[in-house]
Amino acid sequence: MVTPLLVLVSALLAPGVSSPAGAPTAPKEVFHVRSFESGSRLAAPRLHTARLHTELLESRPEESASLASRDVGEILLRFSTPVQLHLSRIRVVDDQGRELATGPLAHPEGDEHRLFVTLATPLPPGGYTVEWRAGAPDNHIISDTYTFRVEADTVSLLPGTPPEAIPPDAPVSAPRLLPSGTGIRWLHLLGLI
Repeated sequence: MVTPLLVLVSALLAPGVSSPAGAPTAPKEVFHVRSFESGSRLAAPRLHTARLHTELLESRPEESASLASRDVGEILLRFSTPVQLHLSRIRVVDDQGRELATGPLAHPEGDEHRLFVTLATPLPPGGYTVEWRAGAPDNHIISDTYTFRVEADTVSLLPGTPPEAIPPDAPVSAPRLLPSGTGIRWLHLLGLI
């Protein structure tokens, strides 16, 4: 009884190792497994398959980005696997919890690894949350959120700037007429006197 047990254990733990002389040998294809779990239960061999889990690889705008409103006109997400459009969604919510209007969800240029929506209007300054959901090839739904900020655009008025080049809602910063240091200001005033 001990010899057949040794043959079985040696075949399981070290495939290809010959059994002791005179002991019966078992066919290698029957006992060839990749791993052995404790408790005499055989583990199924691991399958070497392509990456099956869908993960977010890239977002535009990026997470925690701080951008000017003119730089945010769309939301683009890129995934590790193709995603199903009918199971997916992208929502953009401002810091008051209001959902912003977006265009239809699409695969840009037919690339099923990416999801894309355009924003209906320029974003005013503030914080925004992108809530997304994506349907993996196996119909598994994954979802997450990330945030970004839109900062106020500033425009410097230079002599000769045409009025149509200044956005109506942009804060305007005037150019400095005097140097910024206090001591230099006093010298400048003293020189004027």
